[in-house]
Amino acid sequence: MNREKTDEPVLFEHILNNDLNNYFAGYSLSKNSTEKERLIHMIRAFASAGYDYIVHTPEEFYFAHALRKTKETSSLNEGVEIYDWESFKNFPWPDPGAADYSILHDAKSLLIEKMKILLRPPGGVLRNTVLFFGYDNLCYLLYDDPNLVKAVCDAVGERLLEFFRLCISYDSVGAIFYNDDWGFNSGPLFSPNFLKECIFPWVKKIAHLAHKNGKPAILHSCGNLGILMDYIIDDLKFDGKHSFEDKIMPIEAMYKTYCDRIALLGGIDVDFLSRATKEEIHDRSRKMLELGKTAYALGTGNAVSHFVPKENYFAMISAAGLEIF
Repeated sequence: MNREKTDEPVLFEHILNNDLNNYFAGYSLSKNSTEKERLIHMIRAFASAGYDYIVHTPEEFYFAHALRKTKETSSLNEGVEIYDWESFKNFPWPDPGAADYSILHDAKSLLIEKMKILLRPPGGVLRNTVLFFGYDNLCYLLYDDPNLVKAVCDAVGERLLEFFRLCISYDSVGAIFYNDDWGFNSGPLFSPNFLKECIFPWVKKIAHLAHKNGKPAILHSCGNLGILMDYIIDDLKFDGKHSFEDKIMPIEAMYKTYCDRIALLGGIDVDFLSRATKEEIHDRSRKMLELGKTAYALGTGNAVSHFVPKENYFAMISAAGLEIF
């Protein structure tokens, strides 16, 4: 995060699939496991795989979105819950202060050696707003009732900010991991003006809160954010950026463009990781580590999905000197 040279390669991953978590932890979780048991399982898996952190969202605070049909993906137009001022006022908005965050206290004694938690919210301001309105409806409401849109963004944003305020001071928390997808592979989901007016003011406050407490702020956001990168770095002041895709801009090019301004995390394209040979994956990962002597951590462009062959994932991390197979 400080863009300084490290003594050895650093690994970064957002999510490992269940099979890998079980493989590295050495056991599987029961279906009725508790949050603490899931936390311990994740700690053991990530520590065994060579990571010095876990990404965790305390489970007591969340927005009660409607259930959506899912297989490999789901529609952003299903489960609309807010469509006018009455539905907005009647929505059961959660109270961050009523949630129990003691799991973050317990984690201090559970984390291995110098491991920390990257504190992830239950979705970002934009993600939750889209789920409340539905994507198509939100696009219409930006013209038909922009005040309602802003009211929902503010209702989500103020609760997420309070969530982070309540959790950031725990010793187990090492950084904020703000996850909020802002783009398609061709550009932002919405106009930069809307994002800057309704979404980014809350995000800026969240990143500032992290820095005020002496902790880095990392952005996980999918999509082509080229038009927003200067704003992400200079105004929102994120320390690290995660989620990259070759057809948008390969991590090698992203690194050369931005490494002197922000840390780049992951970036080995998930499609490449799924289709390439082990030799190709290892070679690209090794070359990326040679290029990224500072401001870089090796990992996938997004997450180790269930369709990524285990051997291919091993080929990637073995470039950092971790011989798992």
